[in-house]
Parts: sequence; structure tokens; C-alpha cells
Amino acid sequence: MARTWQQELHHNAKKRAKRKGIVFTILKEEIHIPSYCPLLGIPLMKNPNGRYQWDNSATIDKIDNNKGYVVGNVWVVSSLANLIMSSATAEQIIAVGEGLKAKQTEMAMKYTEEQVTKLERIIKSRQGSNIYVNEDGDIELSDDCYSTAFFEDLLVTIHKFDKDNGIGQ
Repeated sequence: MARTWQQELHHNAKKRAKRKGIVFTILKEEIHIPSYCPLLGIPLMKNPNGRYQWDNSATIDKIDNNKGYVVGNVWVVSSLANLIMSSATAEQIIAVGEGLKAKQTEMAMKYTEEQVTKLERIIKSRQGSNIYVNEDGDIELSDDCYSTAFFEDLLVTIHKFDKDNGIGQ
């Protein structure tokens, strides 16, 4: 008879604990499998082939590795979240995430001088001479009145330029 998802998680964790000499006292009934990973928000799914882990696979994680698989020290998270946590402290994970996000934002939002010149030329040729890109990469307009169609066309032009140049992707 096939095991339930809960039984499968329990069995696999128990085998790991035995192999590694880790305390294991949780019961199958004490394992709660949420619909979504509580850390990454991705849907938890039963692995279709039942053998190999994939990002959305549900896994039992020990919150404090020194305590083993005991009530109050385990929760079900995605395999991806468990992998991320396996090599670093919470502080290190946060530092890496913040650093990566800052770098990606910086790289995605900056125009090179060449791109600024090119974008100014494109905008001016399409819209007129009352538009320029300032030194911070922001588009500035003169005080003239512009229509909604003008702004829509301007946005389309900028989005196309960004896409063609790999900016903000």
C-alpha cells in the first residue's frame, strides 16, 4: 500500500535521523504539511517521482540542528528553503539577500553614458526637444503641457529601449 505524503515525510526523516545518529521522537500525526512554504511562499507539492528532491518538494526541517527531530523543533518547508538554510545562519542569509537585491537593483536601474545619449536621441526624435535624461538617469520634461497620449508613447519608447538594452530585466 502506498504511503501518504505525511507518512513519506516521516519515514524519510526517520531514515536520515537513524543514519546520522540524530534524535527522532516525532509521530506521523505531529507533521503538518502547509499548502505553501512558510519561508518562500511557493506551493509545496508531493514529488511526482517520489525519489528526487525538487524546489517545491516538502521536507521536514530541524529549526535547531542540535535538538534533532523533536516536537516543537521541526516544521515542513520547501526543499529549496531547506537547501538555502543548510549552509548559513539567518544573519548570513539576510546579508546575502540584501546585498544581492541591492546589486541587482543598481545594475538594473543604471543607464551608461552611451545609453543616456542614445535614449535622449530616441526620445527627442519622437517627442520633441523639451525632454532630456539628467545625470541621475531620470527623464525630465520642460513645463509645457503634454497629453496622455504623449506620456503613453513616451513610456512605450522607454520600455522598448530598456528591453532592447537589457535594462531592468
